[in-house]
Amino acid sequence: MSLSLIANFASIAGFIISLWVLWDLNRIKSQYLFSARVPALARKLRKHSSTLSDLLNDAVANATLIAEELAAADATISSLVGKLTGATKKSAKALGKGLREARASGADVVKLREVYLAMIQLREELKNLELDLEWER
Repeated sequence: MSLSLIANFASIAGFIISLWVLWDLNRIKSQYLFSARVPALARKLRKHSSTLSDLLNDAVANATLIAEELAAADATISSLVGKLTGATKKSAKALGKGLREARASGADVVKLREVYLAMIQLREELKNLELDLEWER
């Protein structure tokens, strides 16, 4: 075995190790970001969904407050999307799209209830992700 062949194998092995380290570092960063920010954003999402639920009892009279709450919830969801991966990220994106459609439709109670249910679903997904992350540690 010549020295150049050994150097070639070492170079390939070094490249593979570098890719693995890059992938692992990205995973650790995602977990850290998730642990640091997502629980607080999930609490904000719970607050938004609770407020929306209260406002939906008289949607016509509370149309302005509902629009404000949807705008605040949209900002929270936008922040969440950047910190999530996989199916939960798709759910958050779909919720964000639904929020924007609900804001455009005004006081359409059916659409607002769909948004509320999507918020509940995302809250549960985030809760499950947090529990899963505790097991990975």
